[in-house]
Amino acid sequence: MNKVAPTKDEIALMVPFTGLALKHIHVPTSREEFAVAATKIKAAGIVGFDTESRPTFAVGEASEGPHLVQFALHDRAYLFQMHMTEGHPFLVELLRSERLIKVGFGLRSDSKHIRAKLGVELGGTVDLNTVFSMDGYHKEMGVRAAVGLVLKQRFAKSRKVTTSNWSQPQLTQQQMLYAANDAYAALKVLEAINIPRAELPVMGSIPNEPKVSEPEPSGAGRGSRTERYRKERGLDSTPAISSLPKELVRPWKLLTLAVGIGLLIWGSFHYSAPDWDIPISLIMALFAYLSAGWSMHVMVERRWRYFPLMLLATWWSVDGCYALYWYFKDPVALELMRAANAPASLSLYWMCGLVWFWNGSLKELAARLIRRRY
Repeated sequence: MNKVAPTKDEIALMVPFTGLALKHIHVPTSREEFAVAATKIKAAGIVGFDTESRPTFAVGEASEGPHLVQFALHDRAYLFQMHMTEGHPFLVELLRSERLIKVGFGLRSDSKHIRAKLGVELGGTVDLNTVFSMDGYHKEMGVRAAVGLVLKQRFAKSRKVTTSNWSQPQLTQQQMLYAANDAYAALKVLEAINIPRAELPVMGSIPNEPKVSEPEPSGAGRGSRTERYRKERGLDSTPAISSLPKELVRPWKLLTLAVGIGLLIWGSFHYSAPDWDIPISLIMALFAYLSAGWSMHVMVERRWRYFPLMLLATWWSVDGCYALYWYFKDPVALELMRAANAPASLSLYWMCGLVWFWNGSLKELAARLIRRRY
C-alpha cells in the first residue's frame, strides 16, 4: 500500500519550520574564507545540499546554472557563489568527494547542471526522494512535504524568492535565508528519520580517474559521442585500476565468488573431464574475479584506452593461466582439451562480468533501481 504525504492544507496548519538565522549563514568571498568553509564542511561528514539557478523564462532557453551551491551543517550554512572563481577548487573537491555525504531532494537535476557547468561528477549523494520511495512513498516528496511529514512543521517557499536572480553578485537577505534553509531542511529531515550512515542509499560514486574539466565542443569526434553515450545511460562508473581493491572486498561479491568456487570444486569431483581439477578451478575463478567485472565495464562503457589491457586480462583468465597450468601438469590433457575449454570458459567469464558489473553495495543498487523506476 502506498503511503501518502500530508496535503498542502494540512501543512498550512503546522508551526513554521525552525531554520537557520542570518548570522549563521556564511557567504565566502576570499580564498581564505573558502578554505575555512571547505574544512568545516568536510569535517561535518554529512551535510544538507542544494543548488539555485537563475530562472529562465523564454521557451527553449537553457539554464546556465547553478549560480549558487549550498552546504548546510547542524549549526550553520555556507553559500558558494559560482561567480567567485577563487572558490572553485574548494567547491569541486567538495562536490566530487565520496566521503562527504550530500543530502537533498531531486539531486539528479542538480548533478546534471553541475556536470554541465563544472565538468565534474557529483559524488556521495543521498536523494531523500529515494529514501521515501524505499519507505513506500511513491510520489516524489519534496522538501515542503518531507518537513511536514517528518518534522510536523511548515516549510515556507516564496515564489518571489525562488524565481529571483540567483546570479547577482550580492544576494539579498531573503535569498540567503531561503537558500541556506532549503539545504538545512534536508539535513534536519535526515536527522529525524535517523537512518545509520552505513545504511544510507549513497549514490553518485565516481571513479578515481581524471574527469574532463570542460565540455567538448559540438562536432567533436568519436570521443564526444562516447562520453554522451555513457552519460545518457548512467554508465560513468568504470573503476580505475587503483580502485579495484575496494570493489573486490564487497561482501556480496565475495559471497558469489565463494558460491562459484564451490560449484567448480563440486564439478571437479562429479565430471570426469581430464582438465578439470581443484587447483585450476581455484586459479581460473580468482583471475576471473579480479578482472571480469572490470572487463565488462570496459566493453559496455567503450573505454577504448583500456581495451588492450582488457583483452590481455580476458585471455589470461580464460586461456593463458589454463594453458600454463596444464603445460606443466599434464601436456596431453592440454592438447586434448584446450580447444574445447576456450569457448566454455569465455562464456563463464562474461557471465561473471555481468554478475560483478555493479560497483557498490546491494543497497545502493536497490536505491538506483528505485530512482530509475520513479
